[in-house]
Amino acid sequence: MGNRNGAYEWIGMINHSGQMGDVFREPVPIFNSNVSFRPIKPVKSVYLVRSGEKLKFNQNEGWIECVVPELDDFEMILCLYK
Repeated sequence: MGNRNGAYEWIGMINHSGQMGDVFREPVPIFNSNVSFRPIKPVKSVYLVRSGEKLKFNQNEGWIECVVPELDDFEMILCLYK
């Protein structure tokens, strides 16, 4: 999802591993998730909003590739445009 001013976009990640039908338990942490996406504009930096961590990323032919080190229950990837 992008913002109205065209300064950034974000991607939400939700860990549903604790859900079994109508029962909700603590999710199992997911480690080192490879994420690829194609942003609307070239990206200058990528952050995890919840943890505050700045991610290293590769930008190739309009695609961004990065690794989310840990996903507990949810996280947001924030991409700031150039």
